[in-house]
Amino acid sequence: MTSEPSTDGQLCRYYRDTFPTPTDVMMPITYLGLDFSTQQLKGVIVDDDLHKIFEATVHFDTELQEFRTHGGVIKGKDRQHREVTAPTVMWVKALDVLLDRLQVCGADLSTVAAVSGSGQVKVFLFSLNV
Repeated sequence: MTSEPSTDGQLCRYYRDTFPTPTDVMMPITYLGLDFSTQQLKGVIVDDDLHKIFEATVHFDTELQEFRTHGGVIKGKDRQHREVTAPTVMWVKALDVLLDRLQVCGADLSTVAAVSGSGQVKVFLFSLNV
């Protein structure tokens, strides 16, 4: 059965109508996956059969503008060091916004049995020529 997920102004997607399961009658067990990338935080809730039920995203630059990031980071003004950072509290706020967004979309976070996370890995190059 294929159908388009319903959306709530593109803030989140609800997939339950796509994959009805017998666990709808009793308390379902769900799993939350979090992906912290450079530009956004994405959350996906899946059921016991790994069917996607809910999905939401928080874009750092456009939705958390108070942190003044560009591409999810703040670039240092010192051209010699070119330091690039991401405010830790921005990620915490993004997680709070994401969880609220999932609940508004209809997710029951009390059914989440486990949380998995991933983060963007960067490569650092250090020069011996100082």
